[in-house]
Amino acid sequence: MSRKRDIDFEQMAARETKRRLESIKKALDKIATTGKTHDELLAIHRAASATWPDVESGWGKRGSFLEYLNALPSGNPVKIAREIKLWHCFDSLVGDYGVGVPENEPDPFAWANKQETFSCLFAMLRDGKWMERGDMGWWGWSR
Repeated sequence: MSRKRDIDFEQMAARETKRRLESIKKALDKIATTGKTHDELLAIHRAASATWPDVESGWGKRGSFLEYLNALPSGNPVKIAREIKLWHCFDSLVGDYGVGVPENEPDPFAWANKQETFSCLFAMLRDGKWMERGDMGWWGWSR
């Protein structure tokens, strides 16, 4: 058990910021083999992130996601990213399987430097009373 006063929130935030920045750089380095610079990749990411809400809301109306991407007009940033094999850059930056940058975040580095609020994932002791979300069961499952 830790008391709030014993937790170094600044160190935790600094460690998370460092991890995020390193992950973003790795993702950019990974797809830099396309011959694009980091600045060019980030420009494509900004354009794709601005277009992403339209893609996300419209693709289900046309069958598969691949069919929808193929139907996009030639100047669409998401289509450009896909055509030069940068879709995996977008994928490795955003969402649960990538670094975690929100799909609509145009600047991954600004996101990496944002301070997250502290939260307890499951339970805490407050004013001498145990508070939890559900009950912890076998193998860490909650109900």
